[in-house]
Amino acid sequence: MTLTDSAFAGLRHGSYSKKQTLAAVIYLHRISDVRVDGCAFMNFQRLAGLCAQKAIPNVVIITTMWKNVSEKEGTDREEELKKKFWNEMLANGCRTERFEDTYKSAWHITGSLEDHIIV
Repeated sequence: MTLTDSAFAGLRHGSYSKKQTLAAVIYLHRISDVRVDGCAFMNFQRLAGLCAQKAIPNVVIITTMWKNVSEKEGTDREEELKKKFWNEMLANGCRTERFEDTYKSAWHITGSLEDHIIV
C-alpha cells in the first residue's frame, strides 16, 4: 500500500488537532523486492519526516516475504537496507523485525511493541 499525500496530511494534522498520538508505527517492507523503488523510498522518507526524534524508537520496520527468498539473499538485502536506507532511523532507536509468515512471528512482533514503546 502506498500512503498518499492526503493520508500523511491526515495523520499529521488530524492527530495534532485532536491531541491524539500514535503509540507505535509498523512499516512493512517486502524483503523479496530486488530494489527499493521510488514509491517505497518516498514513503519511508515521509515516515521519517513525520516522526519526532523521541518517537523514532516507536517505529518498527518489519520485513515480510521471507519465504520468497533464500536465507542468504534475504539477509544480504536486509543488511543493505539497514546500511543504505534505514541507517538514520536505526541509529535513532527504530528497530527491525522479520515477519516469518507464522502466527508465532506475528505474536512475537505485536508483543514486543509494548516492551519498546516510549511515551
